[in-house]
Amino acid sequence: MSEISKNVQAALNGDKNAFDELYKATSRAVYFTCLSLIQNETDAEDITQEVYIAAFEKLATLNDPEKFPAWINRIAVNKCKDFLVKKNAHPEQSIDDEGSFGELADENILPEEYVENKEKRRLIMDIIRSGLSDAQYQTVIMFYFNDMSIAEIAEVTDCPEGTVKYRLSTARAKIKQGVLDYEHRTDDTVYAFVGAPFLARLLAAESESVAVPLLKTAGAAAAAAPQTAAVVSKAGGKTFLGTLKGKIIAGAAAAAVIGGGAAAITIAVNNAPSDSIVQDSSDFDDSESGVGISDNGTDEPDNSAVSKPQSDISDTENDSPPVKAEYEYVDIDGGIRITKYNGNDEYLTVPAVIDGKKVLEIDNARENDFIFYDFEREVTIKEITLPEGLTKIGYVAFAYLSELKTVHIPDSVTSLGDGAFEGCSSLENITLPEGLTELNSTFSQCTSLSEITIPESVEVLFNTFEDCTALTRITVPENVREIDCAFEDCVNLKEVTFLGTELDDIGFNAFKGCTSLESIVIPNGIEGILGSAFGGCTSLKSVTLPDDLEEIDLWAFEGCTSLKEIVLPDSLGDFSASAFEGCTDIKITFKGRVYRYEDLDDLYLDILNNA
Repeated sequence: MSEISKNVQAALNGDKNAFDELYKATSRAVYFTCLSLIQNETDAEDITQEVYIAAFEKLATLNDPEKFPAWINRIAVNKCKDFLVKKNAHPEQSIDDEGSFGELADENILPEEYVENKEKRRLIMDIIRSGLSDAQYQTVIMFYFNDMSIAEIAEVTDCPEGTVKYRLSTARAKIKQGVLDYEHRTDDTVYAFVGAPFLARLLAAESESVAVPLLKTAGAAAAAAPQTAAVVSKAGGKTFLGTLKGKIIAGAAAAAVIGGGAAAITIAVNNAPSDSIVQDSSDFDDSESGVGISDNGTDEPDNSAVSKPQSDISDTENDSPPVKAEYEYVDIDGGIRITKYNGNDEYLTVPAVIDGKKVLEIDNARENDFIFYDFEREVTIKEITLPEGLTKIGYVAFAYLSELKTVHIPDSVTSLGDGAFEGCSSLENITLPEGLTELNSTFSQCTSLSEITIPESVEVLFNTFEDCTALTRITVPENVREIDCAFEDCVNLKEVTFLGTELDDIGFNAFKGCTSLESIVIPNGIEGILGSAFGGCTSLKSVTLPDDLEEIDLWAFEGCTSLKEIVLPDSLGDFSASAFEGCTDIKITFKGRVYRYEDLDDLYLDILNNA
């Protein structure tokens, strides 16, 4: 039996010191959770205290003592949720499967200094905190630090699982972009480290650096009331919770003190809430509200329609809600912008004219809500035909329409917003018009999309086809100049063709995790292969490099275990010894000399001297 289990059992049997031991074992994680979600030290201290009071009262409801750390962290998340709901001026607002992100970076190849070094860790934490909205940051904390599942986060934040996935996906993309921006501004190279193991370790290390308030369960709590005050718990006959309740009812005061600097806060336990015992710790929700954690950002889906229960609606309102128009829109120059679709036609043709006005855009002006996906009802749209004259499809316009298979986009569309079709897991048929220049997270997690033509006008591919697990072949047009994370975890991608040389680099994570890719020809004109560009391409056997290649970055071909030989061009002047990490059988030829895996350090020095 672990120490946690022993202390839980001892606390249940009335050991006055056992709860102190439980606090010592878990308080750092609990306080870090509260501080991260609330972002105010004084409030975080108060809530940490409330968490342990609640856990002290409800300990007997915990079915598995070994799960005490996860259980109390869940209480902390709920307490933070309630606090933010009460504090927020607009409380009706709210805050993959875990495998939806695919195989993430192996923690053994991550830059250790960015976890262990406080200054470097703070640098990454600043990127995370400044780049994410409140809801995204809160979701990252729950997923990577509290180890909560997608379903658990969705439950505690009162939003659909798709929204949680969206927040995590968007957060990860923003962190990567923040790192790229940092690298462009400085000479420091951080590389693509933002996989689950790194974020979990980073947050754990950050929590260890936090000064935790000191809470002590007063010994008087166990002795102040007669033993006859014990009450048998509803959760299996254990006596500790009942005894505590009996003492509270008897009027005995127990002090729980949190010391924060010069101040200390004393709680009288006889002011604790009345009996309410939850039957199963896995269902424990210490909130009094059905409203999720608040998001004050402007780049998130607004879940207010789901979060606010009908019982919260004022009695002065009509019991029957008004009938919504099929399309909601706002006037813009020359026509209208559709901001919401309230229908559910399986085969939908969006009209070119509504109320005598031309439909020019499909976009939510606030950029914080889905347009066709609906939180309140199931949407079963299978095919969408968009009207001629439409010029813009906005941010997450059709995201997470899980039954959508076919989309007809007119040639008039020149702008396609970030995540426009993200999570459309049934999407199979779509043709993109010429004139588009950027595709950012456009088809991420479209797991049924097996083929698509990228328009010649496109210049930027960022996270475009991440987790498109059915995609088998792709042609990169000549005007593309940036390609980062574009085809990450496209596990069935077998054929890649480059048409031009506008591209300077094969960017970070560009083809990472494409486990079916067997050969790649990189055209002349490309100067660099950046971090993890082909990492984890375990079937890759043949790589043809351009004659004028100058750089092969960290982990560029890490884990390409089928790659047995490669010829490096004489032009190479910047090389990382970890570029072929894990390629233990590889033979590398550079300037006529053959290097084995164990010779990579020598190769690094020879290339360095070649620069």
